[in-house]
Amino acid sequence: MDAMTVQGRLWTMVMVSCFALAMGCGELGSDANGDPENFVGTYQGSTTISGNGSQTFTTDIVVTEGTTADLLVSFSDVRNVRATIQGPSSFSFESQSLTLTDENGSAFSVTLLGSGTVVDNIINLNTTLSSANGTFTVTANGTRL
Repeated sequence: MDAMTVQGRLWTMVMVSCFALAMGCGELGSDANGDPENFVGTYQGSTTISGNGSQTFTTDIVVTEGTTADLLVSFSDVRNVRATIQGPSSFSFESQSLTLTDENGSAFSVTLLGSGTVVDNIINLNTTLSSANGTFTVTANGTRL
């Protein structure tokens, strides 16, 4: 696999990770004493993908109240990743399989797992993306606009 393909897949995984950061499975209303409004908003910040090297870029992270999960998180080309509220300021992303497309239009699967917090209008996300080609760590943080 050449460097451009790896970089393209990393970029795609970063986008997915950020949304995956807010993913999870759970019943609606199971907010564990957390109000969805504590999380909902648009955050501007940065995301870093680490694995075989690292890459950091500026991005918006959008968190909305979900109908299929407590929260839905969107980032770049990744939309509506499910998150479960764990407490007043934390949420989790349980293992979820996603199909992404690389820069050549080829589909590949990743598995996401992670968690996040929102404290004082600052969001922090940590997730792991795993595929047949390797594992990458995605971290993101931002301030609510």
